[in-house]
Amino acid sequence: MKHNTILILSVLVVSAVLFSGCMNTKELSEEEQNMIAEYSAGILLRYSDQYEYRLITADQVAKENAAEGEQTQSTAVPEATATPEPAAASPATESGVSADGQQAEAPNVSLNDLYHVEGLDFTYNSYRFCSQYPEKASNGFSPMSAGEDETLLVIMFHVKNNSGGSKKVDLSKRNIQYTLDIDGNQFSQPEIGILDNMGMNHLTATIGKGKTEKAALVFKMGKERKDASGISLMIKDGNNTAGVQLK
Repeated sequence: MKHNTILILSVLVVSAVLFSGCMNTKELSEEEQNMIAEYSAGILLRYSDQYEYRLITADQVAKENAAEGEQTQSTAVPEATATPEPAAASPATESGVSADGQQAEAPNVSLNDLYHVEGLDFTYNSYRFCSQYPEKASNGFSPMSAGEDETLLVIMFHVKNNSGGSKKVDLSKRNIQYTLDIDGNQFSQPEIGILDNMGMNHLTATIGKGKTEKAALVFKMGKERKDASGISLMIKDGNNTAGVQLK
């Protein structure tokens, strides 16, 4: 390729000289014309395939062409390599355990969202300490009583039926957990009382339209807990929790 270019350039130079007389350019001296003719003849003798006594052999031309090809390859721009994309972060699993093995916190919801019984409105009403609940027997059921150095903490809930008819509620088959915190001390086992509606932890009742059912959650503890400065209740159902601040 290189040699062909040289030949073409030589022809162009000679042509320019030959046609210089047709243009308004400076005329070359005889010495300058001889120099150009000598240079052109040398190029033709060096590379022309038609001249058997040319100054450079075909083997030399092939070697020069091979050398030019190697030089071109060595200076070629390397192909760009694809950069691997970073791995996506692993989300928390459905079981509530994150990718690093830590237990994910359960989301806080309202009481209605936690109990999720359509048409019923669940609210916390009040709490009190007492030695016996209820105060007297009802429908043949004996009241729950505290020991000599004990007290009962009764937490009262109201469940109102806002639907258009009677509504049945049954929490006895649900594994709802109640944890009471009194000044940092936890109680996680409410008393199981034989009450009319089985209490809030096992509430079973049929509530008429527009009516409100009262349901109690009862914890037994030492009398000294009556002087507590902070009382709260945590209710958990599956992956949902609801908090109630009592004091």
